[in-house]
Parts: sequence; C-alpha cells; structure tokens
Amino acid sequence: MNQHPNQHLQSGNGRRRQEKEEEEEEPFDEEERRELYAALIREEPMRRIEPSNGKWQLSITETSCDPSFLWDKLEPKGKVSQATRRFVTNDYVNSNLRNNCIFCNGKHKPDECPNVVSVEDRREILAFYKRCIRCLRRHRDEPCLRKNQGECHYCFDEDPEEPKHNSSVCRTAYIPEHMLESNQ
Repeated sequence: MNQHPNQHLQSGNGRRRQEKEEEEEEPFDEEERRELYAALIREEPMRRIEPSNGKWQLSITETSCDPSFLWDKLEPKGKVSQATRRFVTNDYVNSNLRNNCIFCNGKHKPDECPNVVSVEDRREILAFYKRCIRCLRRHRDEPCLRKNQGECHYCFDEDPEEPKHNSSVCRTAYIPEHMLESNQ
C-alpha cells in the first residue's frame, strides 16, 4: 500500500479529512483537464518569444482556436487550503524583483536611496508628484487609509509635531556620511 510518509501516524479519520481537503483543492475535474490539454496540443502556440537583433520580441501567430481560455480567470471549484496558498505565494514570488525607488527609479528601497539623500529633497519629490508621505502612494490630498502601514523605523512616529511618515522621509533618520559626501 502506497502511503505518504506521514500518513502512518494519522488515524483513519485523519486520512479521510486529508483526502477530503485534497479533493477540495482540485480546480479542474478530469474532463476539463483533458479538454484543456487537447486544445493546447492541437493548436499552434498563440504567442512566441523570438530573438530579433539580439533582443527577444513577442510575436503573435494566427490560429483558429478561440484564445479566450488563456485569459479567463480560473476559479477553483472548492476551497483552497492555506498550505496551497502559502506555497503559491511564497514559491512563485521572485524576491529579487523590487519596485523602483520612488525618488530615482533605482532597484532599492526608498530609504536606502543613494541618489536622493536629503530628506527635504525627498519630501519635495513626494509633494511634486502628489504622493503621500506615509505610504508613498498617490493620494496626497486625501487622508492615508493605510493604518497598518507601520511606524517609522527611525523615530517610531513619536514626535507630536511631525505627522506619521515613511522611514525614507524621517527628519531624525541617521544618514551615513559616505552617502552625504558622495551626493555633494
């Protein structure tokens, strides 16, 4: 009998519960899976990435099939377990990808920006682009709804004179001298 290595520790009820959870996680039934697989095998690829002048470009091929299934959002038929959600979100997110710095479009955190070091310059950039000093998003004229944004890593938002703000625009933050010297 083929068993999962941890199944020998479970009671009969535990095994049934695990099998039921596995059934609930299945987003397609067998017939839908076969139809989708047949459609993919039968048809030419809709899009190909091909080299051109040393760069990769996307080219679209003509086909007779209805490509709508490619962009339709597929919903699972049953519940998806937390373990599956964690697997998908943790393993398929590339931790090396990062949003561009709001101040210089570099690939680093805004509070580590080596190009715009001055806190006042950073605040001016936020004002110019009408961005919130707390969450750095575009809603400057409206109150920030991101109550869970957290507090400043430097002053912990303890100064009553200073509004809650992002760590990158903290006036009490320590800025290393080598960053100040390289920017002058």
